[in-house]
Amino acid sequence: MPGRMNGAACLGPRAALAGITLVEILAITALVAILVCSAAGMLQSLWRRWALQQAAQLWVSDMNAARYHAVAKSLLVTVCPSVDGQRCAPEQGWSVGWIVFEDGDGDGRRSVPHEVLLRQRPASRVWARSQLRGAVTVGRYVMYTPQGRSRLHTGAFQAGSLVACDDSGRFGMRLVMNAAGRWRQEALSAGECS
Repeated sequence: MPGRMNGAACLGPRAALAGITLVEILAITALVAILVCSAAGMLQSLWRRWALQQAAQLWVSDMNAARYHAVAKSLLVTVCPSVDGQRCAPEQGWSVGWIVFEDGDGDGRRSVPHEVLLRQRPASRVWARSQLRGAVTVGRYVMYTPQGRSRLHTGAFQAGSLVACDDSGRFGMRLVMNAAGRWRQEALSAGECS
């Protein structure tokens, strides 16, 4: 009859579990737990790599903005590490954050309040936990001329790289600046962050 239902369909979830043993339930639970743990590790790994790439992109963006400002305003613009967002602190390294300013005297350090502050970038959690190593030429500051080229306060051209590794040491990037003051990102191969 069309209105009648099958008796097994009316029993619900208990009937479906009637043929499964406790050992089978434990095995399925263990398998699900293993899958969840491996997925969580993989997602954490992807998040760390993405966060490091985003921090590196902020760096390159600020460098490009400094270079553009130097050309547009026809003056020297410097980017340097800064703890307080006002003064340069080159001995602290780039992981503490940085400032971008018009460098009127071209010495690579901000004379407060005479030199105009253009941008402040406090340390991001990723940068603060990263192992940042800069070549000597870009370790203390990066200066752009009105022609958009990078140079040291002595007048010599400035080029170099910055290596950023996440706190686990498994992921890293190299940020490379050429003599024209342009930056590019390169992924580090396994073991280069150790």
